[in-house]
Amino acid sequence: MVENASNTDFAELSILIVDDDRQSTLLIGEILKQMGFGAVFTARDGAAGLAHLEQAGAAIGMVICDWL
Repeated sequence: MVENASNTDFAELSILIVDDDRQSTLLIGEILKQMGFGAVFTARDGAAGLAHLEQAGAAIGMVICDWL
């Protein structure tokens, strides 16, 4: 459990969102940006997501993806 999450600095954390639903990707990305996360990247499918991870390497701290 994170105590006092409002003081957590997410600016250094880059996130990759992988989802074929463009509206979901935009909504999640906007929420994460408003929460203060650093760079938010998107990919339209698993193959594009893997390609992005191969390029970015360790620069991506978290991946959010759909499973259907």
